[in-house]
Amino acid sequence: MKILIVKDRNSAGGGIVNYYNALKKYFTLNIKFNDVGRPFSFYSGKMKLSAIIEKITAVRLLSDYIKLIWNIITFHPDIVHLNVTLDKSKKALKREAVNIFIAKLFARKIIVFWRGWYYEYSGKPEFPCGNNSFIYKQFSKSDTFIVLSNSFKEDLLRWGFKAPIFIETTTFDSSIGDPAENKKQIAYDISAKAKKILFLSRVKIEKGVLELLDAYKILKTKDSDYKLTIVGDGPHLEIAKKYAKEKNINNVTFAGLVTGIHRREYYKECGIFCLPSYTEGMPNTVLEAMAMGLIIIASDVGGLKDILLNNKTGFILKKYDEMENGKKFNPNEIAQKILEISCNKKLLEEISSNNKKYAMNHFHPAEVTKRLEKIYAQTA
Repeated sequence: MKILIVKDRNSAGGGIVNYYNALKKYFTLNIKFNDVGRPFSFYSGKMKLSAIIEKITAVRLLSDYIKLIWNIITFHPDIVHLNVTLDKSKKALKREAVNIFIAKLFARKIIVFWRGWYYEYSGKPEFPCGNNSFIYKQFSKSDTFIVLSNSFKEDLLRWGFKAPIFIETTTFDSSIGDPAENKKQIAYDISAKAKKILFLSRVKIEKGVLELLDAYKILKTKDSDYKLTIVGDGPHLEIAKKYAKEKNINNVTFAGLVTGIHRREYYKECGIFCLPSYTEGMPNTVLEAMAMGLIIIASDVGGLKDILLNNKTGFILKKYDEMENGKKFNPNEIAQKILEISCNKKLLEEISSNNKKYAMNHFHPAEVTKRLEKIYAQTA
């Protein structure tokens, strides 16, 4: 069986790229990747001429559509597997609707993997672009849907989609969570790292980074031993740095972009992973943190709702609709959750152990690939 996977180009960075980088060595089927979408300079470094051209939307879209047609003609896939984010701008929906139209011209089977979900669309009675739109009609041609949350499935059913829907997970980089590698490390006491907090994600306001900075300032007034490390690049990194400076939030480590196995060192050094995100699919970094035994303090948006449990994986943060300056989380509540867990050695050890086992059994890329290939078999 031949599968053509249409995904974000590597220079876009982010969860979709990391997901397929983790899975590709475990595939047993004939897989070909077709890269699409906009590159980002903060993931690709100094941009080459080709990447600069790719940033020109009209040129990039035309090039991407031609490449998809070429790959369908030359590779002859049985299935075209698309990855789409239901974002606020709906740009990805428009792009993938055309990709579905192209693939169906060649009578290919279509799988759509819904990777992200803008929270304001959840629970709406109608598809975001309307149930009579060209976009809706194209997505209705899909043979299979994959989602990251039961709530996403409920939305698709409410909007009238008829294709089978599978609930799946993302994964983690096996080089980070590999138990064989972990055994090589000197055993550590999770309680010794409980005051070291890690944020590892694309740095955006919507990831709750400003609320976390506010919470860290509160923590430092309680105990000067707390440390915060922010790992990642993104469109709002400089805003976060400026915010910390203006608010006199000191001793924050901004590590910048860290990729691949190098992220492992930050997971090893920290005991708590905090991600007060406004909207998510299912972040790979949360699963990596679990595999490394970190305590998760995060919102339960998107697919996180199905895997995070209070006092089992860590603590769930309450998201508010209206707060100061458009923020969604209460810094005092974030600080309180961190204080509560960091002072409870028994609970720290229980959660750390549970997270490692659960992540290895459910999110290891070998297991995720097996499940994905079963979906391919049922779709073909």
